[in-house]
Amino acid sequence: MLVIGSGGMARAFIHGVERRSGIVSITGANDKAAQKLAQQFKVRHVPYQNLYDTLADVVVITDPAISLGSKKTDLNPSYFRSTMTVVDMGAMPEDTELLRECRQRGCKVVEPRDVFQGYLTAQFESITGKTMPPEAFDSLNA
Repeated sequence: MLVIGSGGMARAFIHGVERRSGIVSITGANDKAAQKLAQQFKVRHVPYQNLYDTLADVVVITDPAISLGSKKTDLNPSYFRSTMTVVDMGAMPEDTELLRECRQRGCKVVEPRDVFQGYLTAQFESITGKTMPPEAFDSLNA
């Protein structure tokens, strides 16, 4: 898995994957922050300028500031291949331009509403110790 971003969402995601013995690499527009996070979790750091030389089966976007484009800190849409699975956690539960582009390129997309529902369910259960009622998500699925 390749995680793009270095904030709290990236930290939580890496921790979860690590607990399940997954293999993670991390990159981000802020190379120093991404490198620090990689050192903290003892995972591979990919300098952002080397992103396009690094292929992954699963790409997880955790930085809401990442945008598609060709500037230095943008993410060029040509990176995405039809063999990739893409998750964009930066704008949950909304769909993003990045995900629409990935769908057009034939990538498997993990729907942001499904990710958001799982995230809220886990938070609710960790705070209350109870199962979240299914009707709580009716407005999300509309």
